[in-house]
Amino acid sequence: MVIGSRFLKFLKYFINFSLKVNLFDIFVIVDKSRWHPPHLVPKTDPIREKLALIYWTRSANQGNVDSRVKMGDYHFKGFGTEINYEKAAACYQVAAEAELSAMAMWNLGWMHENGIGVVRVCVLLSFILY
Repeated sequence: MVIGSRFLKFLKYFINFSLKVNLFDIFVIVDKSRWHPPHLVPKTDPIREKLALIYWTRSANQGNVDSRVKMGDYHFKGFGTEINYEKAAACYQVAAEAELSAMAMWNLGWMHENGIGVVRVCVLLSFILY
């Protein structure tokens, strides 16, 4: 499914007039359209990725924990922006502490274990895991 410019215009209209009818569901649809079903090859469209990151950020600022985790994923993988592990860790940190997201806690723990974007904490992890 290719997202046309008419759909993006409708999406901008829908969101900019602050119809808060679950923004998260809309962006799940937009995000899933990144993958081409027959071969599961990601299609890259930098404009759509930047737009999706903007709207994931707006949805996260409305208090949606899954959108905050998705924002971290976008910064971690470099979708719609440059790869920035520190911003990804900050997104995961907010989602883990303020909104108690298990996925964010796991991602943040993995980043601490491997020393990506945060200080590597092996002593604490070995104490918890063993």
